[in-house]
Amino acid sequence: MNPASPASRPNESIWRLGHAPDRWPDCTGKLPIVPAAGSKTETNRCSTEIFRPKPTDAEVGDLVLCKPGRLCYTLPAREQLFRLFLGSSAVEHSTVNRMVAGSNPARGAGLQVGRAVAALSVAYFHSYIALRYFRPESIHPFAPLAEAGFFGVDFFFAISGYVISVVTDRPSFSAGSFLVKRVFRLYPLVIVFCLFQYWLHIRPILDVTLDHTWQRILYGMSLLPGSGERYYAVTWTLEHEVIFYLLAAIVVPRFGRMGLAGILALLVAITYFFQPAFGNVHIFTFVHADFLAGILAYQYRERLERLGTLMPAVGSLALYWLAYRGYFQFALASGSFLALVAFMNIRWDLKRFPLRLAVILGDASYSIYMSHWILLYLSNWMAHDLDVDRSIAEPWRFGTLGAICIVSTMLWYGFEKPINQFGHWLSRIKFTATTER
Repeated sequence: MNPASPASRPNESIWRLGHAPDRWPDCTGKLPIVPAAGSKTETNRCSTEIFRPKPTDAEVGDLVLCKPGRLCYTLPAREQLFRLFLGSSAVEHSTVNRMVAGSNPARGAGLQVGRAVAALSVAYFHSYIALRYFRPESIHPFAPLAEAGFFGVDFFFAISGYVISVVTDRPSFSAGSFLVKRVFRLYPLVIVFCLFQYWLHIRPILDVTLDHTWQRILYGMSLLPGSGERYYAVTWTLEHEVIFYLLAAIVVPRFGRMGLAGILALLVAITYFFQPAFGNVHIFTFVHADFLAGILAYQYRERLERLGTLMPAVGSLALYWLAYRGYFQFALASGSFLALVAFMNIRWDLKRFPLRLAVILGDASYSIYMSHWILLYLSNWMAHDLDVDRSIAEPWRFGTLGAICIVSTMLWYGFEKPINQFGHWLSRIKFTATTER
């Protein structure tokens, strides 16, 4: 009990163990929640086996969680009891968060750490761009990331498959609302960085690409599938994301999440056995195997929790090595699957450093991915312009990566997050009104 809080109450008055219908005559049908394990159907607090919340008239108090052995954890109650952020998904619905966390409340935080690792791996892989000014003998890269950091892109795809599974598992899932949120998630930063790159060209400060026609810029902003170099180079991955989102919006309402998994598996199989030429619309591509890995990780998340973190982590590194050596076609997707399992099963304290920092960078992972490309070029330009010591390549590399993290975090809080929230609000207003008609 917290004496400093007037609304605090003793632990025993908030949670009860076991079934006690006689103590809870008012509970039937009053509080739909997800059971601690097993069925995903809605139930009430009388039929759950671990937590028994007691109704109270107080508006604010302490949130107390007790395990069967009566070991209790007390935290100040907030606006929502469950509020885990999954970066690009911005999932805040309490039911969805229980599905994400399952029996592991740190699962959402673990996924955010995974996002941060993926984004920073890609940024490190491209960091050679910032070092073109320096003497070659002063450059000492970390070989695994310098040579295979691009695997972070495939891991991003797997995380996306997992997060979209969470979103589509909501009873209130609507294809229209889903697509509106995805538009506000992807396109604002694409537009910002395409325009920023064009502004750097007309200043002139630097040229990242030679073709700055408006036709190319607008097509690059559209994220429509294409071939060759994109106007803003890293947006090629987002073209695959768009196709995946469209498939999810079309397939899930009719055939469910596992129907989507079946379609992805079929497309991958056709690609593997027949290698059809279908233009550049990203229908027949092995990238779908990464999305499929995320869906399967979500589908079997409770069973996979038994594997812990170490075993999947070691397995993912082994598979990534096989993928790098080119020994196995699906080693990359399989490695991303196991890496996702490893991060899902992390059991760390969300508030402790450096996990808290990693979670923040996970929130900003999309900004890191989008900003790192142009900021690395700007870093190289600054090294020339400032005439810095050409022997400090590695300090300059990590200083640049640190600056990217700071700028991206500012972008997340100042631009990306508000835009996402507006997209969520707009989707609720628009599609709630449509449903009511």
